[in-house]
Amino acid sequence: MQLKLITILTTLLIFSICIQSYANQSPIDSYLGKSSVVIIGDTGFDMQSTSFIKNSIEEYVNSKGCIKVGLEISTDQQEALDKALKGELKFNQLKFNPYIDKDSYINLLLGLRKLNGEGKCLKVFAIDKPDTSPVEKNAWMSAQVEKVVGADPLLVLSSNLQAIKNVEWLNSENNTRFLAERIRRKEIKTTSIMQYWTKGECSDGRVSKFLLARGPRAADYVNDILNSIDAKESSLPSEVTDMIIVWKCPGDSGQVIDKSADNNIKIPEGPIVITDTIEDTDLKLDDIILSDLKKDIKNEKLRIGMSKDHVLLSKGKPSKAIKRTDLGENVQQWTYECSDDWGFDYECITVTFNGNQVIKIFDIE
Repeated sequence: MQLKLITILTTLLIFSICIQSYANQSPIDSYLGKSSVVIIGDTGFDMQSTSFIKNSIEEYVNSKGCIKVGLEISTDQQEALDKALKGELKFNQLKFNPYIDKDSYINLLLGLRKLNGEGKCLKVFAIDKPDTSPVEKNAWMSAQVEKVVGADPLLVLSSNLQAIKNVEWLNSENNTRFLAERIRRKEIKTTSIMQYWTKGECSDGRVSKFLLARGPRAADYVNDILNSIDAKESSLPSEVTDMIIVWKCPGDSGQVIDKSADNNIKIPEGPIVITDTIEDTDLKLDDIILSDLKKDIKNEKLRIGMSKDHVLLSKGKPSKAIKRTDLGENVQQWTYECSDDWGFDYECITVTFNGNQVIKIFDIE
């Protein structure tokens, strides 16, 4: 009996540890398990960003296995990079791209050296174009990725531009295709992750928020990046990238201004009841059977023709409500957030009203 109890407790403990491990699993860790190449872009790789990446790499090699890392260091420095990772050369003797925060990048490399010294299954490659090469940068990097890609996942650290999966230029003469798009065209399974830093200084550092690109909020950040390079804005941010890591001040929404909307709407407080009439619309009661309506609300479902009160009863107060004067004088949009498997929030439901009536529902779930 005692042995049986010990066995049960041991099983429960192992199960608990597994659940906790999954709950704490990094999104990058998950993508590495599903893709041949994961590209993480950034505008400089400062200390918080590189520390996060270093921890993600360490987490992966400690729990999952082998990994390759591709760095935007010119390939003619591979021998020097190998020596530095063995402790035979100082990292500040390497030449870094000017956009990179050198001290933060060296901190990342010190972490990789530590993992190397511990005998972890880790290989690091310099994949950037040497200054002396006449080949276009993205073409060169694509060729290097193709050389080293294999059974173990490859994590590439590059600029946000290299992580763009698809771009449409405002100038039709521009035919630049970035790294992510090039290697995807070679049918290499690729995940793209961009990083976005909100404006201003943060007295207490920044916190990261993960947004899946298929969520509506991601469009603001993706299009802000595209605008900076004179590219066309995208209505489908998931065609440009797979995820955005937003770095913002604690307490700051980090939201980029939505150019298509104006005037936040205050949702009224107070009791709400289901009535037999829907005011300010042309919808007739016969169009929605009251018993079915109550059932939908109880099950937290939405349907075309509901009133604002019905939506509030079904889903509660939205995280954001805005006027859409670009779509019509009386058009409003309410947005709701969901949580993904890693516990990060993202915008998943957008409800569009004309007056008091739901006319469109966008639900990515």
